[in-house]
Amino acid sequence: MIAAKNYPLNCGLATTEFARGFEKRTVANRSFDVSATLVNRITSPGTLSYVTEADKINAQRASASYVTDVVADIQFRVPQYVQEVVISSSDESVLSGPPDALSPLAYESDGLCTVLATSSDGETAAIAVTTTSGDANTTTEFDSWVSGSLARHCSEAITSRLSGELPVYSLQDGTTFIRNPNCWAADVDLTCASPWNSTGGSTMAGTLISPRHVLFCRHLNFFPAVGATIKFVSLGNEVISRTISAIGVYPGSGPLNFFPDIAIGLLDADVPESITFAEILPGDWKDYMPSLERLASVQCLRLNQNEQATTARFIGVLSNRFQCRIPPGNELPFFQFIVAGDSGSPVFLVINSRPVILGTFTHGGAGIGTFITSQISQVNEIMTSLGGGYQLTDVDISEFPTY
Repeated sequence: MIAAKNYPLNCGLATTEFARGFEKRTVANRSFDVSATLVNRITSPGTLSYVTEADKINAQRASASYVTDVVADIQFRVPQYVQEVVISSSDESVLSGPPDALSPLAYESDGLCTVLATSSDGETAAIAVTTTSGDANTTTEFDSWVSGSLARHCSEAITSRLSGELPVYSLQDGTTFIRNPNCWAADVDLTCASPWNSTGGSTMAGTLISPRHVLFCRHLNFFPAVGATIKFVSLGNEVISRTISAIGVYPGSGPLNFFPDIAIGLLDADVPESITFAEILPGDWKDYMPSLERLASVQCLRLNQNEQATTARFIGVLSNRFQCRIPPGNELPFFQFIVAGDSGSPVFLVINSRPVILGTFTHGGAGIGTFITSQISQVNEIMTSLGGGYQLTDVDISEFPTY
């Protein structure tokens, strides 16, 4: 790098009084991370058998040949980050592609390579991977969930419905809301999800977690004002309006201190029984789904600022944050990226045709946010301080086996 010299800089008039702070971007205040997962692509099938491990069934192939493709994921760290991020390979002779944002990088040869994630404003994250291939080896990969397990139930609750349209409403103008019978999730009771409030319109989403309490995100104060009107819609299209009489914000501050990303609103009165609040997973939920990870994931239902029902894969909880990833195959038409303005929108598991809330979105991409089950006591404290007489309610999953 050549030092700049003899280049004039416009620093303002000599009589101007001002103060400026300049800070170099550091790893600590990066906008996003990139992760990479090696995925075996079988090139010669060998002999297939199946092995059960807790609640999952693995496909085991003896004398199989394989190569390793790479699936890259972006985890955004800054709420409302709107820059496009492109995945690329540092060496196309080792890894090629990906051809689009939803596809893996494809194996070309064994070797060391760097997966790059570059935003449109020039920020780059990188991770090194080593691709391999094998012949006459035994490979093991996730195949399916055990029949009767909670993970199998949650997955089939989504995949069995994936036919139809994304919009939850066929008409929504802030006054009238007509539910869309052709929405793929039309028979899931989503009355807990508010489609409109007088502060943010269709943004600043709120989700009922009791007959009188509404869950929002807290980052950037992206929640309605006290005194705002918030609306809910019954399954029969009756619009129920309430006033937000108080807001309780989870304590925390700082530009990167978004977690726990929780604000709770108190309504001026209970909603009627035609509006059903969302339950949460109990504290021992991992006993029911112990095998969750990136390649062994379950389908979830997500809403966005346009009141579209979309799906992704719930891959588990890291540092009290739920993590989603892009789904594969025929689920892709029902997937959309979480973008600026979607913050606070809910993500659910569907259990016995009811939405069970994991949390609300803080970051984009496939979506990351505070896992509300990890904050049960703290959220209950906020609900108590606001008044209203309710606490969080665990969903009953006792019908499913533990492992």
